[in-house]
Amino acid sequence: MSEPNFRFAIMATLVRQTGDVGKIQLQKLLYFLQTSLGVPLDYHFVMHHYGPYCVQIDDNLTILRAIEAANVTADEEGYGYHITPGKRDIAEVPGWVQLVRQHEESIARLGEAFKDYPAWRLELAATVHYVHSLKPQLSLGELVEAVGQLKPKFTEYDIRSAYQHLVGLRLMDMVVTS
Repeated sequence: MSEPNFRFAIMATLVRQTGDVGKIQLQKLLYFLQTSLGVPLDYHFVMHHYGPYCVQIDDNLTILRAIEAANVTADEEGYGYHITPGKRDIAEVPGWVQLVRQHEESIARLGEAFKDYPAWRLELAATVHYVHSLKPQLSLGELVEAVGQLKPKFTEYDIRSAYQHLVGLRLMDMVVTS
């Protein structure tokens, strides 16, 4: 099991790298760090309204906020939250820099891959990946259909585009086309 300080250090680094991330986006970025890039966070994700979700991430974010490693503010227009770096950098917390060091490349790669991705696109990409991880035997057509049933607000084109982007980033293996 991953020690809490490791999770806090990774999360604080991700928030600092993005500069401003929403709760949904943070959930999905941590999902991809763990599932596609092998960062051993030991989070347990379940399907939720906005895709894969882990309640522990919200709990960890509350702690990051309490130790001033992250700020969480409601969006003024009512569209979720803004998570921004706090006044306490991970370098100020004994041992945190060492915890993150071996995963810096993965964090940077993920940040670059999803730079400027709105929450809805991350939601869709993570859902495509999650469904594929549960049912790797599905053909592309079946995967698109399964995601479409879970997320009817997205078009077939959106789902196929998310799949192609994940494969192109090497965050997901190709499936049999149909």
